Amino acid sequence: MPDVGKILKSEISRLARKEAKTMAADLSGSVQNLKKQLRHQRGEISDLHKALATKMDRRDEGKISPELTQKKSAAKVRVSAGSIKTHRKRLKLSQKQLAQLVGVTTITVSNWERGKSTPRGDKRDAVAILRGMGLKEVNQRLKNIQS
Repeated sequence: MPDVGKILKSEISRLARKEAKTMAADLSGSVQNLKKQLRHQRGEISDLHKALATKMDRRDEGKISPELTQKKSAAKVRVSAGSIKTHRKRLKLSQKQLAQLVGVTTITVSNWERGKSTPRGDKRDAVAILRGMGLKEVNQRLKNIQS
């Protein structure tokens, strides 16, 4: 006569394995969907990083870069608070727009105009180059920065 205990044990083990397999199948389907979503999101993030890099490159195109335009040297340029404000008004620029062109903050431009500080190095060159620019060129550079 067969051992009832062994038969019950093997039947319970079989049913437990079957139940575990069913539960794992549901979870593995969910895991596959999550992995697919993760791949899709990584692709989107990569595309956004590329778009941001392109936008940042285009934003820098409008800034006044002394390296690109060989004008006066910083050592030979006299920059005063009044001259910065005068040239900013002549070009019909706000302090924020001037800051974008030169590559500094609005507070820095405000400090320059109030005489609290003076532009140094490449920023001084940028202000010197700004003196020789016309209204159309300034507006074009601002448009490049803002787009």
